[in-house]
Amino acid sequence: MAVNGGTLLYGVAEDEAGRLMAPKPCRLAGAPERIDQVVQTNIAEAPQTEVHDYRLEDDPDSGYLFVEALVGRAAHRVRMRP
Repeated sequence: MAVNGGTLLYGVAEDEAGRLMAPKPCRLAGAPERIDQVVQTNIAEAPQTEVHDYRLEDDPDSGYLFVEALVGRAAHRVRMRP
């Protein structure tokens, strides 16, 4: 994903086989910042990412996150914590 780019979608439940099954909205407060912090502190040569939130109309504190790793900067190794 870091080499060729890619996307992650938060807020969708999966079954045992990894198939998308049902909406499962997540709390959005602080989530983009947490994702960015994880990427920047745990991946050497961290890829550039963009995080987009899609809020629920009836609960704007919850919704879905679309995380995109952009092509152009490659992450070759993940820092392992001792």
